[in-house]
Amino acid sequence: MDEVSGAGIVRHEPRYDGFVAAAGQRQEVAEAIDRHIATHFGPVAFVLHEIASHLVGVHVYVVGPSAERPYQTLVTSGMSERPMTVPDGHGISPYAELMLCLPADWPLTQAALHDERTGWPVRVLKQVARLPHEYGTWITLLALIPLHPAEVMLKVSQGTDALIAALDRGGVSELLDPTRPSLV
Repeated sequence: MDEVSGAGIVRHEPRYDGFVAAAGQRQEVAEAIDRHIATHFGPVAFVLHEIASHLVGVHVYVVGPSAERPYQTLVTSGMSERPMTVPDGHGISPYAELMLCLPADWPLTQAALHDERTGWPVRVLKQVARLPHEYGTWITLLALIPLHPAEVMLKVSQGTDALIAALDRGGVSELLDPTRPSLV
């Protein structure tokens, strides 16, 4: 695999067989994440809490739209409860959280969260937050940007730099645009 360009796909095997109950978030970690979200994104409108969690409890904080950020910002809290398995010598923190921005009018009611068409972004955030712990790996791209299949193939065939260049040319940001066409 070409590590510099990011070409190729790495297949990981799960580290656990079955459900592993999360220990629960330490209060000091939760408070630090609360402060970080309030400082960098704004006041939290509400939190989507998990009750029973596999490996880590992933709570999703929702920050409502503002003049500076005219969209909803979703930030995980819980992924950083366990360290990720980072490669030696890269100087990357083993602790991280994820974020995803949704249009201001994206529905986040209980009914909407159970609807495949509108609930998938929260499910993806939670799945990706567990991924490094389940598979003994790490993540450095911490804002989630859903990709079209052709964009994934561009990354595999030409590398991460080619994908990033295509996304930059298309003006793609952390704000989810469900109608965004493929850039490939």
